[in-house]
Amino acid sequence: MVNRCYTMYMQQNNNVMFNLLDSHDTERLMNRFHDLDLFYQQLAVLFTLPGSPCIYYGTEIAMEGGFDPDCRRCMPWEDIESDENKERIRQMKTMIKIRRTEEACRSLYFHFPNKYENRRCVEYIKLDSGNRKLEVLLNCSGADVETEPGGEILFARNYHDNILEPKGTLIRKKHETQ
Repeated sequence: MVNRCYTMYMQQNNNVMFNLLDSHDTERLMNRFHDLDLFYQQLAVLFTLPGSPCIYYGTEIAMEGGFDPDCRRCMPWEDIESDENKERIRQMKTMIKIRRTEEACRSLYFHFPNKYENRRCVEYIKLDSGNRKLEVLLNCSGADVETEPGGEILFARNYHDNILEPKGTLIRKKHETQ
């Protein structure tokens, strides 16, 4: 589906896409799922595919809000320092850092190797100009997925001991031998 969307447009358009998951005109991302794990899966895609990721105010704390005008709620500044919001902001900063520091995140080059038998495990590999690999895994199934070992973990949710649990997200650098 992603490949189909990319082939619908000229490469020049794909290179400069302005990507967002919610805005002042749409239901907020968190409102669609009411699930932080699915929320972070969507953000992983946003920050690793071509184009410029855009975050609407409040998305950094998984703020909820229905369709317009509810999506324009005021930022809850009185709660911004809560432990929950600090952790959400920390995770958003991690995603931003990965995007800024990993050339592969900004690269136009990616492919879907389909090496996992579980068809609800989405895997894509991003390649940078040096052909270095960044692997993105999303477990969209209800079963654990055993992943190949190795690589430097940059972001993970519901992942331990090479097991990506349901609704899990894993972004990692793959080394040359992997």
